[in-house]
Amino acid sequence: MKYDLHNNMHIHCLLVLLLLVSCVPDRFTLDKISGQNRIEGFEMRSIHDAEVNYDNAFTLNENGCVSLRAVNSTDGVWDFGFNFLFGENLNICLRDVPFEYQSPRALCINITNKVIRITDKGKEVFTVNCIYDFSNAIRIKLVNDGFNYAVVLDCDTIYKGRTNIPSTEYIIFESLKNTKAFVSGIDFKNK
Repeated sequence: MKYDLHNNMHIHCLLVLLLLVSCVPDRFTLDKISGQNRIEGFEMRSIHDAEVNYDNAFTLNENGCVSLRAVNSTDGVWDFGFNFLFGENLNICLRDVPFEYQSPRALCINITNKVIRITDKGKEVFTVNCIYDFSNAIRIKLVNDGFNYAVVLDCDTIYKGRTNIPSTEYIIFESLKNTKAFVSGIDFKNK
C-alpha cells in the first residue's frame, strides 16, 4: 500500500485549519434552551470581555465590549435586566454593527448612577437625572420600529424618538471607566 505524502499533507493542513476555525472563543449563543430567538454574542475587544451566566445572561467585565445579534431581525424589542456590579458608566448602542463600531457614531444610551444620556451620531438628544438604583436589577426595554425608537426603564418610557440611522440586528454593550455590569433575562421579540 502506497502513501501519497502530498495528499496526506493536504488532509493534515485541512484538519488543522478546521480545528482552528471551529474553536472561536470570542463568540457565544444565548437563549439556546427555549430556542425561540437565538441570540448570538461576540466579545469585541478580547476573549475576556464577558462571562456567560446561564442561558440568557452575561457579566460584562471591566472595559469590555460585547455585541448581541438577534439573527435576521432588525425591528423588535430588546428586553433585559441590568445592574452595575461595580463602577457606574456604560454605553448601550443600537443601530450599529460590531465590525465598524465607533462610539458615538451609533444611537447610544449612556447610563450612569447620576444621569442617563441619549446621543444620535454623537449629538445629544436627551438627558435626564437618574432616579434609578442600578446597584439592583432594573428592567430595560429598547424598542426599534423602523426609524422610531423608545427607551423604557422599569415601566417608565423615558424617551421616544426618531432617527435616520437604519435598524440593525445588533445591540452593543460597552463598559466605560472600569465598570462591571450584569445583564440578565435577555430576550428579543420581533415587532
